[in-house]
Amino acid sequence: MEKKEKDWEDELRKSTAEQEATDTNKVDELLELQKELEKSQTELEKSQKEREVLGDRLLRLMAEFDNFRKRSERERLQLIEQANAGLITALLPIVDDLQRSLASAEQGYDAEAVIAGMRMVGENFMRLLAERGLEPIASVGQEFDPEQHEAIMQVDAPGVESNCVVEEQQKGYQLNGKVIRHARVVVSR
Repeated sequence: MEKKEKDWEDELRKSTAEQEATDTNKVDELLELQKELEKSQTELEKSQKEREVLGDRLLRLMAEFDNFRKRSERERLQLIEQANAGLITALLPIVDDLQRSLASAEQGYDAEAVIAGMRMVGENFMRLLAERGLEPIASVGQEFDPEQHEAIMQVDAPGVESNCVVEEQQKGYQLNGKVIRHARVVVSR
């Protein structure tokens, strides 16, 4: 029986040793997993902080862009108002001339003087517009150009080349090189 007890004790010790080795391995694995978990949590916290910083930067950039957009719109409107004020100020002398011409016509001055006054007002007005970049589009005798002309009719015109402007119904204009109103013209066939 002693042998059986001894074998049993040996078996028990062996089993206990194996169990302790297995438990030690499991404890080591658990410690490793805990270290990995702590490392992952640290990385997660770091990533969350970075995300918060980036989110804050994004919000600030969005706010800065919105402020920039609003400021640009205000400045654009102010620029338009200033340009309008400058143009209106330049037009005031022409308005004064028109009022003087009307007053002269009402007082019974002769028609030739009124016509001369109106011609002068018209010339002053066109000079002001030219100073601001307005140019009339040359039409009669020119080859038809759809970029500058609007054909309202075609006619037979003896002695005139085909596709040439023979008559201008309405003057066309360019402002700083850009067509703002096409000349309405009659074109030869």
